[in-house]
Amino acid sequence: MISKNSARFGVRLLMLAGVAMSLPACATVTRGSSQQFSVQSTPPGAQVSTSNGFECQATPCTFRMSRKDAFRITVSKDGYVAQTHDITSSVSGAGGTAMAGNILIGGIIGDPAHPGRRSGRSPGPRRDAARRSRSRRRIMIRRLAAAAALGALMGVAACASPSNPALMTLPATSGLTAAPGDLGYRSVTTVTVSGGQNTNPMWTSEVSNADFKTALEGSLTAAGYMGTEGQPMTVSASLIDLKQPMAGFDMSVTSQVRYTVMRADRSVFDETVAATGTATMGQAFMGVERLRMANEASIRENIKEFLTRFRARAR
Repeated sequence: MISKNSARFGVRLLMLAGVAMSLPACATVTRGSSQQFSVQSTPPGAQVSTSNGFECQATPCTFRMSRKDAFRITVSKDGYVAQTHDITSSVSGAGGTAMAGNILIGGIIGDPAHPGRRSGRSPGPRRDAARRSRSRRRIMIRRLAAAAALGALMGVAACASPSNPALMTLPATSGLTAAPGDLGYRSVTTVTVSGGQNTNPMWTSEVSNADFKTALEGSLTAAGYMGTEGQPMTVSASLIDLKQPMAGFDMSVTSQVRYTVMRADRSVFDETVAATGTATMGQAFMGVERLRMANEASIRENIKEFLTRFRARAR
């Protein structure tokens, strides 16, 4: 009789191994030519061997190997079907090399061993029930595999990349360009930004203070506000909130920024601006890339709204 633990091992072993292999790859793409490769199983105590010479007698275990190696991994335990998968080397979005496998992509992930099965034995009620149970497990596993693949497309985590300042910069826009005699024309000498966060590759794409500052300075330059020709002005931007979705096909990010413009000791502008940017499946296939693009669009639209309001105030 097949135990529930036997069925559980085939599924959970590979799902946990997939997580262990994917996350460190994202975290270490810029740290040399090697990376950690971890394998965990439930229950523990499974044997692991790889085609490039690494072995482990009992999971959990961790190997350090070259990023460029493609190899085959076999995980086995008495009483369970051995699991074998090919792990390949691929280039990440950050330009480094990372491990990529096919562990959670389609098909049946695992099936428990059946050492007591005999050929020629006539089926009975118990065997029919066992077959139905195995069929239900296979359906469930296929659905889990499909959900995992879908999660890779819709999810926002894993191998996140920081926002690109150039894509957050608003180019010269009709109606938002300062002219001689306008308040602030070529007068902004200092830009400061706070509230941003650096991107953690193992989490989600964020907007850093440095990148936001570069984008804001570039936008102010394009609009004719940066310079030293008029009475000096300073612009401060505080990123209060960056509302991001957890998943989705089309991703929308809403940024909330407080802008303060000072001339001498007097405030000439002090308002909080909210704006939304959206990235669609047509723009990027992977969810993590759509989130980064939505961040960039949101900040660009926020800067545009700030300039629109400041321009109205300047008149």
